[in-house]
Amino acid sequence: MKKQIMIVDDDPTSVAIVKAMLVSEYDVVTNASGLQAMGHLQRNGVPDLILLDIVMPGMGGMEFLKYLKDDPKLAEIPVIFMTGMDRPEIQLEGYVCGVDDFIQKPVNEKLLELKIARQLYIYTLKQENKQLKEQRQMIKMRIDQVLDAFSGILP
Repeated sequence: MKKQIMIVDDDPTSVAIVKAMLVSEYDVVTNASGLQAMGHLQRNGVPDLILLDIVMPGMGGMEFLKYLKDDPKLAEIPVIFMTGMDRPEIQLEGYVCGVDDFIQKPVNEKLLELKIARQLYIYTLKQENKQLKEQRQMIKMRIDQVLDAFSGILP
């Protein structure tokens, strides 16, 4: 099953170019605004990664990122900002708000592929780590129960 990538960008040309780069390897869904993407997430569930433009009418990328990070069900989705701006203060604000990476427009296909693969790998490791922690906690609880049961038998 293909991983799903959501592109959120109001520029149809940019969306078409990036989608063409990814469609053979990923299930790609597109939204033209942060508000449209919010509706899509509520109706269709969570993608594996979001490529997000910063400057969009209505709800911009930074505001949409804050919405994602404030929702526990959405906070772990990796987000890569796609932007034509390379000002350090924009990057700083993005990282403070929780963005995982940046890629410059026009997008370089090989760099995009590497950044997506890297973020999906990190996301997978985080999910596996979370599962291992839960399993460890369950095992600890079982050990404590067994020790409690034996404490009444042993002197």
